[in-house]
This record gives sequence, C-alpha cells and structure tokens, in this order.
Amino acid sequence: SFTHFAVMANVEVESTWFWDWDAKLAAKSQAHADFQKLMRNFIDTEILPHIADWEEAGDYPEDLTAKAYAAGIYAHGLPKEYGGTGDVMDAWSRFIFNDELGRVCAGG
Repeated sequence: SFTHFAVMANVEVESTWFWDWDAKLAAKSQAHADFQKLMRNFIDTEILPHIADWEEAGDYPEDLTAKAYAAGIYAHGLPKEYGGTGDVMDAWSRFIFNDELGRVCAGG
C-alpha cells in the first residue's frame, strides 16, 4: 500500500491522502483550496462535457484557451509581465493542477 511505501521511505503522510485527497489535501492552505476549486469548476464545466467530441474530432475549440486564461488557469504561475496570473505556482499547486487535468483522461 502507499502508506507502507511512505513508512519505508521515512515520510509521514496521512494514510488517506493519496486516493481521497479532495477533502484534506486541497485544504493545506486556503490558497490551495481555492485553486483546486477553480480548477475543478473549469474542468467540470468547460472540458468534461465536451471532451469525447473533441477527442473524436482531434481538436478543441479556439476559444477554450481564452476561457482558461479568463478563468485564471491558463498561464497560472507565470509572471504578469509574460502574460501570466502572477500567482505562486508551488509544488502543491502543480500537483493540484496536474491532478485536476488528469481527471479528463484525454489522449491529447
């Protein structure tokens, strides 16, 4: 199990975080909880309802990038002078970002 691995690696973790992280992991800080909610809402409303059609077509709508940018997801963590949000993208934020995107299960 993951808990066994964590003990072997001398790492202290909650035994449930790996598979059931929504309630506890995102709440590591309020900023992380807010970012996870932002990502989940965008994925649930703008991507998941359409992903099967986009996969079939092999493309996605041009306005998706603009929607992601307006939502604060596209370029999250990049400096404002380069068109980013200017928000801090620490390791926890990157985990949340990738985990939420992984829920889409798209081939690309």
